[in-house]
Amino acid sequence: MLALEIEFLTGRYRATNFRERDAGEWPPHPSRVFSALVAAHYEAALGPETREALLWLEQQPSPEIAASGAVEREIALHYVPVNDSSLPPEFRNRQPRTFPTMWPVSPVVHFLWPKAEPSSAIRGALDELASFATYLGHSSSLVRLAFHDAAEAAVTFRPSAEGVINLRVPRSGRLQTLDQRWKQGQPVDAGAFERYAEVNANSDAPTGQSIFDEMLVVRCEEGRTVPLTATINLTSILRDAVLEKVGDNAPAIFHGHGDAPHIAYITLPFVGRQYADGHLLGLAAVLPRGLSRGDRHAVIAAFGEIEKLTLGTLGNWQIRSVPQPAGVATLDPETWTRPSTMWATVTPIVYDHFPRDRDGRRAEEILAKSCARIGLPMPTKVDLSGFSQFVGVAPVRDFRIRRRDSDPPRRATHAVLHFDRPVRGPVILGAGRFFGLGLCRPFKLKADEPAKPRT
Repeated sequence: MLALEIEFLTGRYRATNFRERDAGEWPPHPSRVFSALVAAHYEAALGPETREALLWLEQQPSPEIAASGAVEREIALHYVPVNDSSLPPEFRNRQPRTFPTMWPVSPVVHFLWPKAEPSSAIRGALDELASFATYLGHSSSLVRLAFHDAAEAAVTFRPSAEGVINLRVPRSGRLQTLDQRWKQGQPVDAGAFERYAEVNANSDAPTGQSIFDEMLVVRCEEGRTVPLTATINLTSILRDAVLEKVGDNAPAIFHGHGDAPHIAYITLPFVGRQYADGHLLGLAAVLPRGLSRGDRHAVIAAFGEIEKLTLGTLGNWQIRSVPQPAGVATLDPETWTRPSTMWATVTPIVYDHFPRDRDGRRAEEILAKSCARIGLPMPTKVDLSGFSQFVGVAPVRDFRIRRRDSDPPRRATHAVLHFDRPVRGPVILGAGRFFGLGLCRPFKLKADEPAKPRT
């Protein structure tokens, strides 16, 4: 066995999520740790023995990870001088930057390779590499690295084909790729990915998790642009297409008749960026947690056969399954599932019950119970608004919230949900959750910035 102990000396980990520059990374990705060891090799001008150790390490299976939970600090905006300038720092233009920071419950993380058996020469070279590695992620994220032959640590993340967490990992040839990109002056690419499953969480603040789990994503390859406000139309069409594939004897997992857990259908819009306009890039079927292997395979098979959606007057959408992780953040499940203590709506939540109040208290209670209905902890605070916190999302009044004109009137709202612990998605709430309404996304305020007021 081989174990790598990583101690964050300042109690914090400052590293940017590769999918979203305003989000932090947790747990540390194995590829980032590998890059830190490569940096130590070159910065300390170590010999060929440590290079051989890196070549050996990149050929090992992806490690198991033992890490506590972590809380993300609220983002503060900093203005820093640009680097690509010949002027002294005090005369350079300043650009806004953020430094996402995670505060783990325990500052010590372990990477574990249960079947790794390095030779004595490799083992000594790994020790030398670890002794020269001083930071992980941002240069202010100081660490102490040490390799051991064993570690008494409870595994919390394990490689799994059915996992929902995508972590960057080194593969054979990674060192050569890093060398080439450095010589060519190119930024480091994301590299390879491995699916991980979260197991045996040992955090003092356990992560909350809803009844919703794996996302099967398809993207629009060809077709007219469709706005986010048409969510319920698109998800209804997708559901009908899936039911047509499985036939009249479709299991309850597909249609939801009875009390059995079933699929939710959601849209995936371009939102939350400076120039986001809310148009749909794709859709997803969200599987319920605890699905049997047979039902899961049946859903994957049926979903994978759909190549076209007929949108009526808008023509057709040609769709294609998206391998994970996707190159586009919107189509990457981690964008919609990563743990967060704050979640904000992308599509409005349709109230499970009609709120009959003037001050919003009854409405907030209904949304809190909607969280409990999908297995989440009760939120500590609920902010209601007619508008979303995300750029590109239309106000509530622009959304269609009834599938049929004959359906009874409903009320809906945008909201920000605050929890006392990290919550993992997908988070889909309210009466329209199985058709993509009430879809939330991890959210955080910048320092001293209030949520948009309720209107």
